[in-house]
Amino acid sequence: MRSNKYDILIDVYGKLETNLITIFSGADYKISYYKWYSSLFYNHNMKRFEDTTETKYGLAIDNRLLLLNPLNLDADSIDPFPKLYVSNDENDEAIALLDKHKVKKDQKIVMISLLGSEKSKTYPLEYMAKVVEYVAENKNLTILFNYFPNQIEDAQKVFNLCSKSTQEKIHFDLLGSNLRSFIGIMNQCDIIIGNDGGAINMAKALNKPSFTIFSPYVKKNDWATFEDGLRNISVHLNDFKPELIDLSLPHKEIKNNFAQLYEQFNPELFKDQIEFFITKNL
Repeated sequence: MRSNKYDILIDVYGKLETNLITIFSGADYKISYYKWYSSLFYNHNMKRFEDTTETKYGLAIDNRLLLLNPLNLDADSIDPFPKLYVSNDENDEAIALLDKHKVKKDQKIVMISLLGSEKSKTYPLEYMAKVVEYVAENKNLTILFNYFPNQIEDAQKVFNLCSKSTQEKIHFDLLGSNLRSFIGIMNQCDIIIGNDGGAINMAKALNKPSFTIFSPYVKKNDWATFEDGLRNISVHLNDFKPELIDLSLPHKEIKNNFAQLYEQFNPELFKDQIEFFITKNL
């Protein structure tokens, strides 16, 4: 980094490792989030927005844009929307895979973000099966499951919990072989519904409508990006039963109770919202 002689360093992480990189980087202009123990290392220490701040794009995006403030850039020149691009070859490969699995060309395709990155971010399997059933109630559509090969047992459990008529709409084995392959497949889908995580964020970067189910311990105000109530909708237990989550408690304490909180998050609570989302976007 020193050999590249950067003028400006923006440290998004603000951890010990990145503090050290900053100190020895040689950059003249150093920007990060305010932390009392590392503020001496940076020229600009930006204080994150409060959790209760009204957000424009989602606080995860707003706080990152905050790090650009010291550069006095023209706000209109900054595009806050992440974007993914799919090559012609990747599109052709995805279409060939859909053809191989006999996905009907006249049907809408719904991707289900079936499992989270960890158990505490995974909507209970029996509840997710109900969500899949809600989706399948709509005519003339195909359902794809997004999961990693090492998650196949849980994916199979959801599939087995679905009715036979719903199972007939699911192409269980239609999976991408790698990340770019998944992006190509997602680009052929019409919408995505399911757990918050990378699949949802990649779908948004492809400009696909998303319906996100958040874990009770994740702060929706941070990660519900680009919410508009039409193309991007999300639900959180706190939307329906705010008395169950004491937001003043430490983050770890709320996370430790994720299973009990998820139990209270029955999909019946937001069935109407799923129907609204599908009607608007399919």
